[in-house]
Amino acid sequence: MTSIFNRLTFAGFALMLAGCAASVQQSGGPNDGINVPIDAAKRIVLVMDGTEVVTSSADWGLFVSEWQAAIAGAAAGQGIEYAYKLPTKERDGLAGTEVLVYVNDYRYLTSSTRSLAGVFAGNAFTDSTVPFTVLPGGKTVGTKDYKTTSSAFQGVFSAMTTKQVRALAEQIVGEVTSR
Repeated sequence: MTSIFNRLTFAGFALMLAGCAASVQQSGGPNDGINVPIDAAKRIVLVMDGTEVVTSSADWGLFVSEWQAAIAGAAAGQGIEYAYKLPTKERDGLAGTEVLVYVNDYRYLTSSTRSLAGVFAGNAFTDSTVPFTVLPGGKTVGTKDYKTTSSAFQGVFSAMTTKQVRALAEQIVGEVTSR
């Protein structure tokens, strides 16, 4: 009896440590309206921008770093190149697909903040609009809205910003690379 109890306790603890996966809500279905040419799917050029309130936030730099790492990792996993550029009107001659993550709103939370403050830390979330633009040339081949959120109901192991951004990056890179 004790052995079964120990196994169940261990399994429950392992499940808690694994945390809850980040769920992503997106406009349309997978690849709905996104048709990236094969040549443009060889490189993703990430551009981060957002509202003035968002980009002037104290943790904007950390948030952008999360995105850079997540898109770079997802791109590497698909065997495609990755580049980051600052938001400008000029095209710099890079070939590929520009993915402009325009952040409408977000709340940056780390797992350690959630662990220390519990449900009092609030919920992490992102709300972004992403146009996919073929480079060079600048033809937009589709735009999608992406949202994620965590829930106090999920407890201290709910998906915080890092997991949410990784989940978003996987879906965005999937939009570029799928046929």
